Amino acid sequence: MGKGASSKSGAVQIADGIEVKNMERKHIVKAIMTANQCSENQARAAFSTYRNIRADGYEVTKDSMSNRTFFRHQKMLRAAGVSDQHLRDAVVIPFMRVRFELARPVSNWEDIRRAA
Repeated sequence: MGKGASSKSGAVQIADGIEVKNMERKHIVKAIMTANQCSENQARAAFSTYRNIRADGYEVTKDSMSNRTFFRHQKMLRAAGVSDQHLRDAVVIPFMRVRFELARPVSNWEDIRRAA
């Protein structure tokens, strides 16, 4: 499924590789629109910022856009009931490099001792 594609049931939408249940997305966007008296596109942009914070973390998301836009979206999310704590609690675990040695042949007894 590509960006913005829906599954056959329509229950899940894929956006930027993140699955979002339509009901939750629609509910949050509507809450943002109601609380801020803004357009649906503005509410969707704020929701995208929220989703990015949850996926990538607060600092990464903040650094990915202008400060003015980020703080406007944060203000809109707060007005809709999203707490600062909820925005900051996103736990993002960075991937660490791991070195694998596969099928290294044993050439002597010392290799066996090291492996044990």
